[in-house]
Order: sequence, then structure tokens, then C-alpha cells
Amino acid sequence: MKHPLRTPCIPFVRMLTPILLLSGIQALAQTPEAFRYQAVARDGGGQLVVNTAVGVQFQLHQGSASGTVVYAETHSPTTNAQGLFTVGVGEGSPTSGTFSAIDWSTGPYFVEVGLDPAGGTAYSSIGVQQLLSVPYALYATKAGPPGSAAGEIRYWNGTDWVSLPPGTNGQTLTFCNGSVRWGNCPVQERLNNGETPCAIANSGMPLDSLWGKSYLGGLIAYLDPNTCQGFVASMTSDVSYWVYGNSQGAEYGDCPFTLFGTSTALFTGAANSDLIASSPCNDGSAVNTVRGLIGPAWSLPSKDELAQVYAHLHLNGYGGFLATPYWSSSENGPSSAWAIDFANGSSLSAGKDDTNAYFWCMGVKYF
Repeated sequence: MKHPLRTPCIPFVRMLTPILLLSGIQALAQTPEAFRYQAVARDGGGQLVVNTAVGVQFQLHQGSASGTVVYAETHSPTTNAQGLFTVGVGEGSPTSGTFSAIDWSTGPYFVEVGLDPAGGTAYSSIGVQQLLSVPYALYATKAGPPGSAAGEIRYWNGTDWVSLPPGTNGQTLTFCNGSVRWGNCPVQERLNNGETPCAIANSGMPLDSLWGKSYLGGLIAYLDPNTCQGFVASMTSDVSYWVYGNSQGAEYGDCPFTLFGTSTALFTGAANSDLIASSPCNDGSAVNTVRGLIGPAWSLPSKDELAQVYAHLHLNGYGGFLATPYWSSSENGPSSAWAIDFANGSSLSAGKDDTNAYFWCMGVKYF
């Protein structure tokens, strides 16, 4: 039944009992936070309770009608000549919980109303009803204060609402590892989150955005997007001859380490290193220095691999390499091997056992 003096409100529930008629609940956009409750009070005989102070209690249950009471409060409104009273739920006297702390996104919520028509605290429950729509004016306050500039974006990061400042005209909005940002998701974050270098390159990112990024214990130095093959370079290096002597103290001319079978091509450093390591005269070799220093999964780079390390890492300031020659695993003949001078990127050939060719060596690992 619609009372002629009832103020406009958003319909919530309409239930007649011997005690109370619930005629509606309305969200209030103003502060303090509250939603409106309006009803006509009747006594046990169905007669209007007019011009009388009544006691009203509200309890908000979370999850179900019998769920945890997250908030409770009381009111002592006075009915008018038609038995009508209006209160703001959230503006009463709290008896448990904090109204402003309610997270309306974690509902559903149910409101239980109790009444003492004598104006005391002997409340009789007249039932529990679900809030069928979230009080959006209150829910919005959980997103924080209004924005500070046009175009500001607020989003939920899984824990709280956070603000993203306005972007620039034409700038792309990107979802990145649970957050929203302007521009591309940083490559290092994508790698840390499990994406492969190939997947990142094939998503449209330029190849040079990968150079120097940490991956598999090194820095990405090369990637072939067609085959998805690539390699990282170690950030650890040391000095060594290419190969010199053996455990029996044999001299250079007595040792079969003159292989003349290693390659200069990309992705051959591991095979080269295995071939060098198989020689009985490999004590003190650059290969053993690399694998002993970093681990067996690492290899001395081929000449072409070393050139990529120079171009993609050293020239861009990645890796902390020195401006000095670095050994490759590629031979240039029976008694010499290739190195690249990181002072200028030039190739040079030096004797495998030349005591003056005590060059630096770093490792590469493939993916």
C-alpha cells in the first residue's frame, strides 16, 4: 500500500506484519554515508502508532539471512500523525561494526529489522530481507575520492582501488601483470611473468627491446624470431689462454688440441666448446674457464655469437664488458683462434697457446 505522505524512494521490500510495514529503502548520495529506511508503524492490533517515539534496530548480515552480522545500529524515531517515520541506516547509534568499513562488493547483504513500539530496546524481529541492489552511492565511496584530472582512471588491483593518471592523446592503455598502465608492458616484467622472448617479439615488440634483459641467468644477446632460437650472455667473465698445456705437462707441439674443426656460425658455440673440452690438452682452456666459473650449461661463444654480444650488449652499455679482446670458440687454423676486440668490434686472430693472448672470456647459453 502506498501512503499518501510517503516520500519517493527506491523499492526494497513490501511486507506487512502486525508490528511494522516496510515500505522502502533508498540510497543517499550525500554524506554521511547512509541509505534511507521509511516505514509505517502499527501495533499488534494493526493500529497506527502515531506521534510516538519507537525503538528500531537494524542488523546487516553478510552472505545469507543468517550470516555474520557485520554491522548493527539503533534508532529512536518519532512517528508522525500517519504513523510514518524515516531514518538513515548508517546514521544511527552503532552497537557493532563500522558502517563506513562495509565492503559492499562482498555481498550479498541482508537487513534484519527489529521494533520496540514502546520506544525501548526490547526489539522484536519482523524478518530479514536481502538488499537486492547494492547501495551504489556507498559502493562508489570505496573507490576513493573523485579524480583530480580529466581522464584519470581508477581500477581494482586485487587488493585496493588505485589511480592511473591521465594519458596523452593516442596513447595505448595496456593490461600488464594485473595492473593497468599507459604504453607497452615493460619487457622485463613480461619475462619475469613467464613470457618467452619469442612470444614477446611476436607480439609486436621490436627485437632491440629484448637486448640486455635478464633471462635464464644472463642477458639476452640474440633472438631469431623465425626459429625462436636465441642465447643469453653471462655477466661473469675471466681471463684465460684459448688452450694451454695439460695435466701431464705436455708442451704445445705434443698435444692433439689442434682441432681445426670448430665453426664460426651462430648456435655452434656449444659444439665448439664440447670439441675443445674433449681434447686431453684442455687444461687452462677458455672453455674450462667459462664452464668452471659459471656452470656446465654455458659455452664459449662462436665468433658470430660473440659479435652479437658486442653489437647488442656492449655497444648499448649492457653487461659491464671491458674494452678488451674476448675469446671465441672458433678456430682460425691449426694454431690460432678468433677473438673480438670489444674496444672497437674488430676481429683478431691469436695463437692458441700464445702467452701474450691472455684474453677475457664470457659464456653463452641457448634458449
